[in-house]
Amino acid sequence: RYYKAPELLTNNKYYNYAMDVWSFGCMLAGVVLKLEPLFKGVDNNDQLCKIAKVLGTDDLFKYLKKYDLKMDPELDTCLGRMAKKPWNKFVTLSNQHLSSNALAIDLIDRCLRYDMEQRITVQEALRHEYFQDVVGVDTIL
Repeated sequence: RYYKAPELLTNNKYYNYAMDVWSFGCMLAGVVLKLEPLFKGVDNNDQLCKIAKVLGTDDLFKYLKKYDLKMDPELDTCLGRMAKKPWNKFVTLSNQHLSSNALAIDLIDRCLRYDMEQRITVQEALRHEYFQDVVGVDTIL
C-alpha cells in the first residue's frame, strides 16, 4: 500500500505504467529523505491522506475533478484543505548529504504528481540529469 499510486487509491479505472513511476518516486524519496516509507497509511483512505499532507489538496481536487472521481466521504474529515509541503521541509541533519541534491529532489517532484499525465515518463526519467553519470543509459533507450 505504501507505494500505491493515487489512481488506485481513488478508484480511477484508467491507469497505465505511470503507476510504476509513482512507486519509483516513493522509493527514491524514501532513500533520499531517509523516510522509508514516505507515505505510511494504515489503509487506502489513510494512505491518500498521508499523500495529501505532503502534496497538498489543491492538486488532488483538480485531479479528482479532471477524471470525474468521487472521494470516499470518510476522507472529508481527514483531508480538509492542506497546502503542498516544500521538499526542503524534509531536510534534516541525518539526510542533508542526500537531500541537498537538487536533481534528486527535482526527479522526486516530477514522479510524485497526483495526475498520471503530469508525471515524468520512464524515458524522461532515465534521461533526467540525476542519472547523467550512469554509464550506458542512452544505450537502453
